[in-house]
Amino acid sequence: DGDPRQALNLPKIAEILCNHHGKLKLLIEGHQNPDECSGTDVQRSRAVFQWLVDVGCCSPSLLRIKGMGTSLGMGQCAVPVPIQELVTRQGPSIPELRSMQASPGIHFSIHHVRLAEEVRDILEEVSRCLVADGYGVRIEGHTDK
Repeated sequence: DGDPRQALNLPKIAEILCNHHGKLKLLIEGHQNPDECSGTDVQRSRAVFQWLVDVGCCSPSLLRIKGMGTSLGMGQCAVPVPIQELVTRQGPSIPELRSMQASPGIHFSIHHVRLAEEVRDILEEVSRCLVADGYGVRIEGHTDK
């Protein structure tokens, strides 16, 4: 069902991901042909994700999946795309998180979804850099249990 080259490429992708010690994340974009069933693109992404986790021993926290449909005309494939993260290294932090020694970043107060004033300063600077460089942005949110 698969291309024999996958037997060579998937282990190489896993090795690269593991060798970066958590500093590299991948978005696995699934693609499909127009005559294929809807959702085949996502199934391809999931299959690569599952192989990288189960066989390649990659951390699932380093992988994201996305179905691209037929939008790029790439046919029956899944493409690993490196994710470049923008991480804040210094700056103001929310007072209630200082006691937990949380790293500077775009944090929210516990049980809140509104941006704190301290965070707005960080976002203003980040937005200036992104606009100046013309980057597209993907925002990802996380929460503790």
